[in-house]
Amino acid sequence: ASALCLRVVNGFGCEDLYCEPIFISDRTLVYIPNSFSPDGDGINDFWAISRQGISEKDFSVRIFDRLGNEIFASTDLYFTWNGSSDTRQVPQGIYAYEISFVSLETGARQTRSGAITIIK
Repeated sequence: ASALCLRVVNGFGCEDLYCEPIFISDRTLVYIPNSFSPDGDGINDFWAISRQGISEKDFSVRIFDRLGNEIFASTDLYFTWNGSSDTRQVPQGIYAYEISFVSLETGARQTRSGAITIIK
């Protein structure tokens, strides 16, 4: 078990510390960035997720434009998206995503959805 602690100090130098034990039972960790800039400068040119504890099987990612049209899809856990649909770059804007995966630890299917902002 680990502990999460909060330390506070007021303007007079008085200090207090409060700790609570935390338990993490599912080691499935997914970080989904909310923006990227596919402008060719070599910085944040691709959108991808950071993941741990996800099965390579039964993975899918789908990206949609504002009208709900699917513009990108992949079943590759190690995908990257460069901001294109077919062979053309999509315009700057906000796009919806849906990611579906299975946790290696629990075997449970999880779905995450949200928005990605493309900045050019």
